Amino acid sequence: MALVLLCASAAGCASATSSSQRLAQGGDGTQPVDTTADARPAGPTGADGAPTSGSASDAAAADGAPFDTTTEPIADAKVTRPDTAVGPSPDAVVGPPPAPDAAPPECAPPAPPAEVRVGGGFAGKPQCGPLSWFAVAPVGMRLHLSARGVPPGVTLAVTDPTGAQLATERADDRGVVSVHVTPLQSGELRWTFETSPDSPPGRLSGSLICEAGCDLEATRYPIVLLHGMGGTDRYFGLLEYFYQVTEQLGGRGFATFTPVVPIIGSSDVRAAALAPQIDAILAQTGAAKVHLIAHSQGGLDVRVLVSGLGYADRVASVTTISAPHRGIPFDLPEWLSGQDFSRAGMEAFALQYPDVDGMPSFSWAGHTCGLLEADCRAAHQDELVDPLLAPSHAALSAEAADDGEGGANDGVVLVSSARWGVVLGELPADHFDEVGQIADAAPAPFDHRAFYLSEARRLRQLEIDRGL
Repeated sequence: MALVLLCASAAGCASATSSSQRLAQGGDGTQPVDTTADARPAGPTGADGAPTSGSASDAAAADGAPFDTTTEPIADAKVTRPDTAVGPSPDAVVGPPPAPDAAPPECAPPAPPAEVRVGGGFAGKPQCGPLSWFAVAPVGMRLHLSARGVPPGVTLAVTDPTGAQLATERADDRGVVSVHVTPLQSGELRWTFETSPDSPPGRLSGSLICEAGCDLEATRYPIVLLHGMGGTDRYFGLLEYFYQVTEQLGGRGFATFTPVVPIIGSSDVRAAALAPQIDAILAQTGAAKVHLIAHSQGGLDVRVLVSGLGYADRVASVTTISAPHRGIPFDLPEWLSGQDFSRAGMEAFALQYPDVDGMPSFSWAGHTCGLLEADCRAAHQDELVDPLLAPSHAALSAEAADDGEGGANDGVVLVSSARWGVVLGELPADHFDEVGQIADAAPAPFDHRAFYLSEARRLRQLEIDRGL
C-alpha cells in the first residue's frame, strides 16, 4: 500500500533532469485613464470572494463543471478584438495639450508606476517627471503606444522586465510621440517619458492599443508548476509531468516554468533545491515575483520555500492541488517517502512552517469515485478512479470515513487533507487526472488543460483585483 501511495502521488516513479520554459494612482502626478469598458471582462468570484477565472467563457465551477476554452480566431491581424483591447475613450487623447498652468502645480511624492490596461489611456504632468507606467502584455502581441502634450525633444523609452530597450522615440515639435512595439517575452512592459521638474507645465496624455495578437494573454509574474513526489519536468525527457500544460499555457502567451526537485526527499531538501531555480527564473524574466502552482508534495515544498527559506517577497501567490497538508491516515516509512506524512507529522510540519501573513494562498482537492459508488459518480460527472489507484482509494475511504468528508479522496490524498488557505473547490479527478497522467490516456470528465488555463486567468485577475 505504501508503494502504491508513493508512486501514485507522482504519476510514476521514473525521472529525468531537464527544465522547460516557456490601477492604482501614481503618486508622482500620473494616473491611468480607464477606457477599458469593453475590454476583457473581469472574471467571476467564488462564494468566498476569491476570483475563479479571467473570463466567463473559461470559468470553472467549484463543483468541477467543464472548462470552456473556446476562443475565436482573428479574422484580420490588424483588427482589434473587442473583448481584449479597445481604443481610448474620446477624452483620452484628443485635441491640443492644455494651456500651461499659471503657477507650477504641486507634485505628489514619487510612487511606483501605475498599471495601464491594454486598450486604455494614461495621463500625467510633465513637470512631475520622469513619468512611468506599465502594462501586462504577452510575447507576440503588437502594440501601438502614442502620446501628446509631451515637451518637444523629450524621449519616450519602452523596456521589457529585464530592462532591455524595445523602442525609443523623441517627441516632435507638436509634442507628439508614437511607437510600435512587440514584447519579446510575456510580463511587464514599461514606458518612461524622461521629463523633469524643468519641463514646461502642462498635461501629457496617451494610449496603449493592441494592433495584432490581441487574443494572447499574460500574467505580470511568471507561472511556476511544481511536481510532486517521484516527479520531474519530463519523464525520460519525453513525457511531461504536467502533461501538455506548458504547451497549452505558452501557446496562449503565459510565461510558464517547470523546475525539477529530488524525486524522493523531504520537503526541506526539495525546497532547498527549488530556491535557486526560482532565483534563476526571476533573473531570466526580470520579474519581481512568481506564481506557484504545486501538485501533491510540491504543495508542502512551497510552504517550506515561503515560510522557511524567506521567499515570501518573491512569491505573488501559492496554489496547491491535492497536497497532503493535514497528512494521511497511514504511516509510510520515511526511507520510502522521504518525509513523515502522518497526521501527527503534518501537524508538526505546520508548526515549523506557519503560514505567512498576507500571502495569497489557495487550494484545490481532487475527488474520485469507485466503480460501485453510484451516488459519488452521479455527483462528480461520472468520474471513475484509475484502476492503478483503486486499491488506495478504497483503503483511504475506509480508514478516514469519519473525517467529515466520508473519506472522500483522489486515490492518494484525502479531500479533507488537501484543503488549505482559500479553498477553491473539488475537481472531478483522481491524482493522475489532476496533471493529465498517464499521458491523458484514460477517458475522464476532467479536462486538465482547460483547468490550468483557467487557473492562469484566475491569477491574472488576482493581480488586477489586489494590485499585485
